[in-house]
Amino acid sequence: VLVATVALTVAAAVDPAPGKRMYRDCSAYLLVLLFACLGLTLRLDELREALTAGWTHASIQAYSLIVTPLVFYVALYKPGLARLLVGNAWICRGLMATCCLPAPTNTHVMFTMQCGGDESVAAINAALGNIAGAVVSPVTAALTVTGSKGGGLARELRSSLVTVAAHILAPLLAGILVQVAAPSFVSKLRSALRALSTAVLVAFLYLIFCSAFASGSSVSAGALVRLCAAVTLLHLAIFVGAWAAAAGTDRRPEVRVAYVLTASEKTESLGVAIIASLFRNHDHQGALVLPIIVYHTVQMIVAATATPYLQAWLAR
Repeated sequence: VLVATVALTVAAAVDPAPGKRMYRDCSAYLLVLLFACLGLTLRLDELREALTAGWTHASIQAYSLIVTPLVFYVALYKPGLARLLVGNAWICRGLMATCCLPAPTNTHVMFTMQCGGDESVAAINAALGNIAGAVVSPVTAALTVTGSKGGGLARELRSSLVTVAAHILAPLLAGILVQVAAPSFVSKLRSALRALSTAVLVAFLYLIFCSAFASGSSVSAGALVRLCAAVTLLHLAIFVGAWAAAAGTDRRPEVRVAYVLTASEKTESLGVAIIASLFRNHDHQGALVLPIIVYHTVQMIVAATATPYLQAWLAR
């Protein structure tokens, strides 16, 4: 996926015109398809268990969806320190939106299994996070990123919620209902639907970058280096914070490993969709989604690096 994203980004930079026309005509349909696929591929047994979850699951979701964006907003975004770090106002807004996101659907489960952690905790929170995140993340992103106040904020929030309901929640719930109605049929298609979801995400990113390059919006090499450094520091801070929070939630080592790998990671697909919904037809979408893409890459590197150390800690 990363290789395809880089290749299509280069293609968008070389000739953005075709993608810009397609983005205008197809972006809404791609969003609906992406979240219909997500609804069809969520594990309903894990979702049912998540809905009756206890303190551990609630704590993971609270850390990911509330504590992380709140601390980043108060400590770095609102005072302007985040913009000083990355040097670009639109990248800074994208970084704020990234902090509002839930965990991804599969990568943290994979790393939890490799470490020997409690994979059921990771899997349950993947399902719960994507349902809760589809509702909570657009609201927190709209409240923190748009910068509107008073009546303007209310209008922005109403507009964002309507768009999110149409492009994210409705297809997500429709996919879940189809699963409930025809579980055996959907289970046979799950692998193909996941592949389709990945393809749609990559295509959607290509169209976003085409729109950005065609409008003249670009990010300098220096800004990209600063973003990579800032995202690495941010992710490590979230990772360490999750490790500390897990100690006060559940002291079982396997659960603590699952907690830190779940609460510190962010979903790329939902993040791109939220940015597309909140800033549809905006010239700076390329800069806005860039932090999400970089964060996704950094979290994979950090998790892979931390895996042998977490394995050794569990084996003590």
